[in-house]
Amino acid sequence: ADGITRVLETNRDITERKLAEKERQALYDAQRRIATTFQENLVHPLPEVPGLELACVSQPAAQPELVGGDFYDVFRVADDRVVVLIGDVMGKGVKAAGLTETVRSAVRALALVSGSPAEILRHVNRLLLAEENEQMASALIVVLDPGSGHARLASAGHPPPILMASSTAQLLEPRYGPPLGALDSLYQARNVDLAPDEALVLYTDGLTEARRDGELFGEERLLDALRAAPDLAPEALVEQLRDTVLGYAGTLQDDLEILALRRTEESG
Repeated sequence: ADGITRVLETNRDITERKLAEKERQALYDAQRRIATTFQENLVHPLPEVPGLELACVSQPAAQPELVGGDFYDVFRVADDRVVVLIGDVMGKGVKAAGLTETVRSAVRALALVSGSPAEILRHVNRLLLAEENEQMASALIVVLDPGSGHARLASAGHPPPILMASSTAQLLEPRYGPPLGALDSLYQARNVDLAPDEALVLYTDGLTEARRDGELFGEERLLDALRAAPDLAPEALVEQLRDTVLGYAGTLQDDLEILALRRTEESG
């Protein structure tokens, strides 16, 4: 009788574990569907901007735990200025997707009253601190005048953009501030002048942190890949980078976004 009881108890335990696993999987699937739907409905198409060519690619992780918090936005404001935003929420799921839209909406609103990327970041940061968000976000903002090519950029803990000119590629190291939502801080802008036919490439850290046998893709491989690019057209640049990093890593452990813009001759 004791043996039969033990067998019955073991079977019951196995059944309960299987049911619990099914419930966890169902909850996971539901969360992923919600986050994916949420994120897909928050995608902002790239605008048509006279004097600029724009392109972007998104590459999800091979086996993501949940939808990531990578995001971007490009929009026009007064005086024909263009604001370019790229960022990465340090988290996944519905909350991360929601925070991406909080940051994006705040940047759009603040850009109407300030042309300073540093001031925009400062106010967004204070907003997140006031809301006591548990998650933080890196962000890079570029405010560009396509007519003159003059741009200002500021970073809240986000990787530096890359300036492309013919066969050269160089990192534009900003004066880094802390990620948004981390601590109260001032941010500083860097000035850049973009000549006709020169391009800027922005990306999230899923690119440089892609790994093969534990070794990061890194900034040097990123620069080498861009220097070898036969075409500075933004669509070609983003696709080449995506193909190069996938060829290196095979599969990605994190989502990535790559955004490129090129100032055209008609800008002048």
